[in-house]
Parts: sequence; C-alpha cells; structure tokens
Amino acid sequence: MTGLGHIAHKAHLPCLTRFKDIDLYCCDAWQEPREHAMAEWGIPADHMYSSQTEMIEKVKPDGIYVLIPQYSKFRLNTSSPYEDYVNEVLEAGIPLFVEKPLGVDAVQARRITEKAKSCRVKTTMVGCQRRFHPSLRHAMKLTFENGLLLSANFCFFKGLEADNGDERSIIAHNWLTFDLIHVLDLAVWVPGGNLIGLASAVHKAPDKDSKTCFDALLTFDNNISSHFIGNVRVGGRMLRFELHGSGLSIYISTVAPGGHDMTAWIYRIDPNMKNGHGFLSAPEVVSVRDIAPAPIEQAWAGFWDQACHFIEKAKNGEPTDTSFESALRTIEVCDRIIANG
Repeated sequence: MTGLGHIAHKAHLPCLTRFKDIDLYCCDAWQEPREHAMAEWGIPADHMYSSQTEMIEKVKPDGIYVLIPQYSKFRLNTSSPYEDYVNEVLEAGIPLFVEKPLGVDAVQARRITEKAKSCRVKTTMVGCQRRFHPSLRHAMKLTFENGLLLSANFCFFKGLEADNGDERSIIAHNWLTFDLIHVLDLAVWVPGGNLIGLASAVHKAPDKDSKTCFDALLTFDNNISSHFIGNVRVGGRMLRFELHGSGLSIYISTVAPGGHDMTAWIYRIDPNMKNGHGFLSAPEVVSVRDIAPAPIEQAWAGFWDQACHFIEKAKNGEPTDTSFESALRTIEVCDRIIANG
C-alpha cells in the first residue's frame, strides 16, 4: 500500500489487516503516517517503507494499492504526484488498485487506462466500492432472478458546511467527480447496457460559486433507465438506492443520516391482488448487518468484498469488475454532466 492517509485508515487497513492470506507492506513519504499505521494496525517496522520504488524492488509485491490523492489538497492549481506513482506500478507490471476517481477528468483517466494496456497489466481496479455493497448486490440478485430490471434510482445527499475543508481544496475541480462519483457510478453500471441518452441539470448553491447539485437521467440500449441525484448542500448525509423490476421494488436507504448502516425494504407484487396498490403491504426487511461478510462498518459499505475481489483477481491475473476501462466510462459521464451545467 502506497499512501497512509485518511482513506487508508478509514476504508482499507481495517479490512486488509484482518485477512490471514496476505502479507501487507506499506509506504508513505512521511514518518508520522508510518508510525501511526504501525501503532494503530500492528504493521511491523520492517514492512514499512518511505519509497515506493524501494518497496517494489525489495518486496516484489503481487499487487499495490496506490492511495495518493489525484489532486493537490494543500496547494490549489498545483499537480499531484498521483500519476507518477501509478505509472511506476504499471511499468513494473504489478496489479494496481487506485481510489476513485481514476483521474481528475476523462483525459487523465483515459491516459492512465491506455498506460495500463501498453504495460499489459490485466488486473486494474478503481475503488468504486458501492458496486460491492452487500445490500445492493442482494437487491440485484433478487431483481434479476425475478425477471428484468426496469429502472433504478440512486441518490447521495450531504450536508457540508459552507467553509468545509474539503471544499477549499476541491473547488478547483468539482464535487461530482471527486465525491459523488461513487453513487453516480451505480447509475452507469447497474443497468448493464450501453449508454445511449443523457439529460442532466447542474446547479450552484445560492451562497457558493462551486456547483453542488447534480441531477441526471441516463438511458441505455437495453431499455433500462437510471436516475442519479447528488447534492452536498442539504440537511445531512443520506444514501438511497432503488431497483424496480418485474413485480418487484427494492428500496435501500441509510437508517440514520451519516452512517453506512443501510436497510433494504423489498416489495413484491401481490398474486391475489388484495392490496389495492398491487403490492404486498408488508415488505421483507433486510439489514446490511445481517448479510455483510464481517461485523464492521467497512464490510457494510462494500470495502471488504471489494478488497477480496481485488486480491482474488490479482492472484489469477484477471480483470476486475471495476477495471480502469469501467471506471473511465463513469468519468466520461461525469464530464458530460459537468459540461451540460
């Protein structure tokens, strides 16, 4: 793992340090993050490096997480070393995981994707962890077993204060690509077809210059449509997914704003039509805690299964479900939505 910042501690180390079948080595240019990781997660000092180049040469890893921010968080309008780290891993022919987004825009994401192809690295992955969310995977399984998916809705709301620190660093870019993208990604990925239509609206908050509200309707060549709504200026953090299929509607939502504890309400058509609205009045209720692979928040949010997927594909030299090519598709949609606004 290269980069021991916030996302490493929040999402990845809680999973990887619990796996018994991997040997974890870490790298960070700064001493304080290295010491923090050793104290917090019990990583041995001889598994810690200050240079990715040295780590690659000495460890010869089977896969690398590069968790370097894609843009400078400290100085606006300056470049990040992110792509340099990515290129070094690809040129060494090592399976590579990067956090979302793959690039600051489709131009950079396409350049990285082509670099992976030219280096013949088959296993690439972008951290679109919502695709591995246990509740969503369960809902997709039920929907496709029951028949066809007809439409889907994905919403992500956040109540960030106007002087939030993230905004001061993200304002040179945009909230959609650098934050809301992991839910937009579901609207692009879940339908499964080729995107043939996109209508969108983008708005600014009354008190800010940055665009904070995004609304998009996507249509696909398999007669499925999906709707995405994202807003970072509302009352609180809330996730909501909806899948509607043949005689089946599934609503997945956070139980309380701010958390990853989500519940699915599964409504099925009433074969006896006793309910005037056509559906059984009592839904099946499934908590993500009951179906997640581990009793930690990272498993509820999809990070656990995402890590298992990357490790398996890296071992076998196979493409992942969230390959660079797949992630590029979502960033291209981001760019189109931003351009429309």
